[in-house]
Amino acid sequence: IGGGIIIGKGIIELCGVPGSGKTLLCKILALNIQIPKSIGGPGLNAIYIGDSEGGFSDNRLREISKSTLNYINAKKKTEDMTCENLIKNIKYIRIFDLEELINVLTLLPSVSLKQSFELFTIFTRCARIIILA
Repeated sequence: IGGGIIIGKGIIELCGVPGSGKTLLCKILALNIQIPKSIGGPGLNAIYIGDSEGGFSDNRLREISKSTLNYINAKKKTEDMTCENLIKNIKYIRIFDLEELINVLTLLPSVSLKQSFELFTIFTRCARIIILA
């Protein structure tokens, strides 16, 4: 991803063979987007939409959250930031087919305006899509 991910510039589609790291990247982004503005992060919230077979809050996500928290604490100690809070701050919506994905995408603009969600990570079975709004 030459140049990184730019927030607020539309839709980015991640495609690749199974095991290429699409889901991992989405999880990393969903956690890192929460890094506070006071230490140079975006300080945003995440909505993760997908068919992760019920495994969204898995051990790998907990490992990544520890790394994110270590980075945050190295910059500025915060009492309200814990691994559990980082994971809980990611709103997860499980979908099962393309029709559900389209319905959720249709509703997201109104949800994001009401609840100040700025980063949405969305994935389907064959591609991971990140919507940065």
